[in-house]
Parts: sequence; C-alpha cells; structure tokens
Amino acid sequence: LREAAILLVKTGKIALPKSEDGRTDNVKSLNIADLQKQGLLPEGYVVTGTDTLASVAAKYNTSVERLMTVNKIAKAADFKAGLTVYPPTEFIFPNLKKVDILSINDFHGNLESAGSNPGAAKLAAYMEFYKKQNPNDTIIVNAGDAFQGTPMSNLLFGAPVVEMMNEIGFDSMAIGNHEFDWSIEKAVETMKNAKFPMLAANIYENGKPVAWAKPTQMIERDGLKIGIIGVSTVDTAEAAHKNFVGKLEFKAAAPIAQKYTDELKKQGADIVIVNGHIGAATGSGNEITGELMDTAYQVNGADAFIGGHSHQKLATVVNNKAVVEANYNGRNFGHITLYFDPATKKVVHATSETVEVSKGALEVTPNAAIDKMVTAQTEKLAPIFDVKVGKTEKGILRDYNNESAMGNLTTDAMNKSVKTQIAFTNAGGLRTDLAAGDITVKHIFGVSPFDNTITTGEMTGKQIKALLEQAAKSKVGMLQIAGLKWSYDSTQPEGKRVVSVTLADGTALEDGKAYSVCTNDFLAVGGDAFTVFKEVKWTNTYILVRDAMMDYIKAAGTVDPTVEGRTIDISKKAAFLEEITRLAA
Repeated sequence: LREAAILLVKTGKIALPKSEDGRTDNVKSLNIADLQKQGLLPEGYVVTGTDTLASVAAKYNTSVERLMTVNKIAKAADFKAGLTVYPPTEFIFPNLKKVDILSINDFHGNLESAGSNPGAAKLAAYMEFYKKQNPNDTIIVNAGDAFQGTPMSNLLFGAPVVEMMNEIGFDSMAIGNHEFDWSIEKAVETMKNAKFPMLAANIYENGKPVAWAKPTQMIERDGLKIGIIGVSTVDTAEAAHKNFVGKLEFKAAAPIAQKYTDELKKQGADIVIVNGHIGAATGSGNEITGELMDTAYQVNGADAFIGGHSHQKLATVVNNKAVVEANYNGRNFGHITLYFDPATKKVVHATSETVEVSKGALEVTPNAAIDKMVTAQTEKLAPIFDVKVGKTEKGILRDYNNESAMGNLTTDAMNKSVKTQIAFTNAGGLRTDLAAGDITVKHIFGVSPFDNTITTGEMTGKQIKALLEQAAKSKVGMLQIAGLKWSYDSTQPEGKRVVSVTLADGTALEDGKAYSVCTNDFLAVGGDAFTVFKEVKWTNTYILVRDAMMDYIKAAGTVDPTVEGRTIDISKKAAFLEEITRLAA
C-alpha cells in the first residue's frame, strides 16, 4: 500500500503533514493505518479456507500473477488461509492508466542455461509472468548487445535470439556496439525475421541519420500513444571494429533524444521511452553517473530511460523519470511502471526495479517453445562444439585490468601460429574463463566468440613503448601480451608511466629496431583507442584467433598457463610489499 499512499499525495487527494508554522513538509510520516481508518486506503483481506488465488484476484479485478507480485507470493503453496492480502495500486486508482515496461540489455546470445545465466526459456517465463499482470499495456524492449557472445548465437548470427524475442513479444530494440561485430548488414539481415524494429536515432552517416534503421516508433496501446527512441553509446566508435563503423558518427545521446522527444510529443505521444545502449556506473558513494544518467537528467518530456553497455544492475527515479539497467546475460530484467493520468495527460508516478531471474524464487515453468528451440539447436551443433581440444588441470582465468593466464595463453598461441616475436590482444576480447577439465571447441568459442583474425606487421621499439604508454592509461582493460616483459607506475602522469621494457628473454628493447608483431584485426585499426597500431602496415593472415588457440592447445595436450610477471604495475607491487612488511612487524 506504500505506492498507493504516495499516489494519494501526488494526485492531490491528501496533503503532506506540515509543521505548525506551515513551512516544513513531512515532519510527520504518513501512516498507512491512519489512511485506512479514513477510508483512503483499503483494509487487507484475510484469506479463508475456501479462497483460491483466482477467486481473490477476481475480487480485485486483477490477474493471479499481479496479486502474487503485489503481495510477494512466490509460490502458489504460500497462499494459505489466514494470509492477509492487499489489492494492487490500479484497483485503488481506477482512473489512472498503468503502463509497464520490461527490458533486457547485454543478453549476448546467452540462450542456454549455464552457471549464473538462467537461459532463454526461464527468462521468457519470468517476463511472461510480468506481462500477464498487464497484458494490454506492457511494452518490452531490448537495449542492445543482443546477439554476439555465445557459440550457438554466433554460429547462427543471432537468429535464435530473434526467435526468442519474437516468442516473448518484444516491441523494440536499440543497437549495441556488438551489433556491429559481423557488420551492420549482417545484423539487418538477422533482423529480417524480427517482429519488432531496431532503432537508431543518434547514428549518422554522411551527415544524415542512417537509412537502415528508423530513429523512433510509435505504439498505440489501450488508447495511449507510446513513443520509443533508440540510441547507442558514443563509445561504439572505439569499441566496434573500425572496418564496420569507421564511416559512422555516433552523436551524444541526450541532444538527439531531446529532439525526438519533442517530435514524438508533437505527434501526440502520451508517454516517451528512451531505450539506449548507454551505460551507467555506481560510484563509491552510491551516486549513479554515466551516459544513461546524463541523458535522463538532461532530456525533458521523456518518462522512462532504459540502459545497457556497462552491465550494471541499477534502478532509480529522478525527477519522476524512471531509469533502469538490468545486469547482463538475462540474469535480471528491468521493470518500470508508469501511472498515467488521462485527465492531466501526465505521468503522475513512476517506479523502477530490476527483477532477479537467475536466483529468482518465482514458481514458473520454462517457456516450452523456446526450450524446444534451444534444445534442438544444441543437438544440431553438438557434433561441432563437443569435440575435445585438450584439457586444463587448474583452470584458466581472465583478469580485465591486469596480466592474466587467459591472456598469456591467447597471445602465446597467436605468436606460435604466425611465428612472430611479440603478440598483443585486448582484454575485452576474452569473454569467459575455462574451468578445470576437458576443453572443447565450444569452450574456445566461448572464450573468443568474435571472429577476429590475426594480423602481422613490424613495429619499432619506440612504437612499442608508445603503445605500452597507451596501455598504462587504458580505461578498457589491460593489453594482453606475449614476447615482452614490462613494468609501469600507474601513479605517474599519463605518457610517463612506462618504467622498463624488455623482450621475454630479458634483452632490452631498442627504439630504432624493428620487431615482428601480431595482433587481432580489431586492434590493428586502432580499436579500444590503441592508436599506435594505426601507424603499422598490417597483413591480415585470416587465421582466426580462436583457431590459433585450438591448434596451440591440441599440440600441447594439457595447458595451465600462469601469471608470470609479463606486466607489472610497480606502484601496486610496492604497496603490497609495504603491507606485508607492516603485517610482519
């Protein structure tokens, strides 16, 4: 009933208590019991032995699913005689229209259930449970990075993800940076079977909005016009392959969203949703920052802001505007509720939450159609993916911001494959760890899902040192290397952080000498802002990084790479030694 009490204030049916001088609001809290005594809020209903979920739901003109959610009933067995239940807010305020927005972001093709990833069938069941609570006024959107990331989805270019979204009933999708991984032409081809559009309002080519996607859409539901704007992160220019985005311009989301919000309002939109692959971050003081929050603060007239890209789990309301980003891989989904007053033509109240799927307690049956589709694809691909490549006794882990065992394995494999002295790859290209045990083709596809190929060239010692200075200030993960050992001091000014660089055997790197190097085709064109790579004349070998990894593992049989000091931040090492000394004193 708390939400209903808030709406009593927001709709002017009651006033907040004031101090005796009349100047200070809310010196006395609103009391639910007092509001019930005044007849402003209903009393709870005590369940009898003859009641069922359906009969009590009918009493409140609502669905069983809505009654369960309002009263936090996870399982039908929890509905028992003696339980006190309350009606949903919309029963108390029948004059308001309730609009629900469900969202996922950064699904990354995680159709199969694995570890903390619930899989498509369970995710669908959860979202359908919420959709049934408001079937006529529920909007479902995807905030991008939907396809790329798992062996099944990658091999089929995201087609099963589109099938999943069609089954759930998605209405719209924003474009993430990873939608460009196979080229936008391939993404557009995949979307031909979609029953929903892919929106791009802030992606321009030759000074105009791109022709292959609409900037907005207007949906009519139960007498309401709902406008949706799709935006993408400006980071896409650096985070996606230059061959696919080099001619595109990614404009700041907020001004573009404001422009289209105004246009949609002129077209009669009652509610405007900004659905964007734009991320947020939570600071040490729990303050929320980033592109998503900047857009929410700056855009006037829009009512809901859905984000992605940064894989955060957050939900908030700012200035009566609901904001959500719902984790990644389908582990959660976003749920925004807007209460629209037809009399004033305004959203009078907004709520935002993330709904747990992976560890959720809801008693739901996985979506049968999606479960059948995923099982069929799994069986179809098994002859390819279940082939054993080798094994690891200890498991192999990634570390996004430091040297990692997985990075060492990958770059060693690249070096061996093309017979170069030095190898570089980006931490963001390594997507999963390997658990102890057999390593299959499917596992390697999971580690290296992108179709990156190995490029070769020559770099001088001076260029390599300049590259390492860029690595020492990188905000997108530590460069993974083979053939070198280097140290840096992260406390020093940018451009002056590299302390020492040698070849793997300890030989000093000479500024004027050329060394044979390899990297992946994403970095070769300056990806992740490693611009030094753009100075090099590269030759593409068209050997896939993951193929080089599989060949390397097959040859070795068993692989257990370690972190061996290829990359060292001496400031952290010094701090660690100081702490050890202090503890030993």
